[in-house]
Amino acid sequence: VGPGHGVQLDSGRLVVPAYTYYMHGCLCGVVPLPCYTRQHALVFYSDDGGRSWHKGALVSGGQTGECQVAEIGGSDAHQPLLYCNARAPWGCRAVAFSADRGLRFERSARCKALGEPPRGCQGSV
Repeated sequence: VGPGHGVQLDSGRLVVPAYTYYMHGCLCGVVPLPCYTRQHALVFYSDDGGRSWHKGALVSGGQTGECQVAEIGGSDAHQPLLYCNARAPWGCRAVAFSADRGLRFERSARCKALGEPPRGCQGSV
């Protein structure tokens, strides 16, 4: 998990950002070849004060790594969104939003306004 910290949403849900290396497939044949993996951001969440934890879906839309999350918006008419800001190999950060408090995130998008130095990591929000 990490970097940084988790957040507690207005609903009481605890959310901890994380990333994993997901195995997308293996090249099979007569000669064994290595599998290939790609980083993906995700969150772990708890609705019972941390007694049990669940994994949200992987952020789709390309490679995403170390991430941070923040709850944004919300009013009587609108449910708040969970914002994910993640490391990406594009020279800028990747962003994604979740309308269901981290169960699933929309497809990530490049945020050119948030530049990423070469080999940068562990951005903050």
